[in-house]
Amino acid sequence: MNPLALYAPSALPALPVRIGSLDGLNLDLSALKPRQPGQNGERAIVMFRSRYAPERLPFRRHYWLKSCEGGYTVMYAWNLDKPRTDIPFGKVEGDDLAAIRIVIGNQAADHRMTPIRWELYEDREGEELVAMGRFDAWSLLQGVAESDIHRLAAKGQVPNLERWDYDDIFMDKPCPGCGASMSVNTLAYNIDSARCAKCGKRPFLSPLITGRLERALPSFTRGNSAKQATECVLDIVDYLGFLGADIADVVGELPGGLNPHAALKQLHASSTNAEAPSAGPALARLEARLAGCDQATRMTAMGAAILLRQAVERGRFEEADAAAVNLLRTILRRNAG
Repeated sequence: MNPLALYAPSALPALPVRIGSLDGLNLDLSALKPRQPGQNGERAIVMFRSRYAPERLPFRRHYWLKSCEGGYTVMYAWNLDKPRTDIPFGKVEGDDLAAIRIVIGNQAADHRMTPIRWELYEDREGEELVAMGRFDAWSLLQGVAESDIHRLAAKGQVPNLERWDYDDIFMDKPCPGCGASMSVNTLAYNIDSARCAKCGKRPFLSPLITGRLERALPSFTRGNSAKQATECVLDIVDYLGFLGADIADVVGELPGGLNPHAALKQLHASSTNAEAPSAGPALARLEARLAGCDQATRMTAMGAAILLRQAVERGRFEEADAAAVNLLRTILRRNAG
């Protein structure tokens, strides 16, 4: 049996170097929404590595060791049929496998390598396999000891782990509030749920919400309609409720000097679902759409509209607000016309 067929780890192997959090950087962990119940960054990566185990990958990179004075040169056979196209990537003293693994890792830094495995051979013909694996830190540093890391660092051979995200797992963005460097594990979490641990802003959510507001504001739509405003308000409150987010977490430039909260309130005031203390035009719009409903349905819709107005006013949204939105949306769609 091919020993690589056993490559199905239940946990990540220990590394001889310190790495950052597998959830991300500068995150309020309490705000993160996992893509699957109970999932965290480590578990998501374990499952990903198992799914893309080396023996299942469709492509490979063929590295081999060319003897030279004092050791070996790590060669990459770009085209096995054309030896003259081989590329040298670094010299190592003796047959230092730890150094060779670091050379291979640094050579592929900043590249997307998910469908590609690395194979290291003693010869160019590929008759003597030394090691193989997938492009990630756990595979490349397998068998490398902490003493090896210190020994090689003294010679300037250091694994550049900040550039070893070959699977493009972590999405990076500066916080729009305080400028802190943020990253989030896209395998494990809804990126819009990422909230800055320092100031509370949401860098990935901000463009989504401000873009939605811009497209619905009258200055962009030349007049705006109650229906368009309604859909925008419902969509935003629904999503922010799902995330448990505050509209104040959203940062972005809006026309007319509006902040996101003011823009949301302005749209709500002109929407079909706006609820006012007295039966003004906003309430009349909602009543008109529900004219064919029975009294119980109308009362339910009005109650949901009141809850929605209160949520928009305070600018803080919870799952209950998302539920009210979906109830109102269902009623309105069933009575469209």
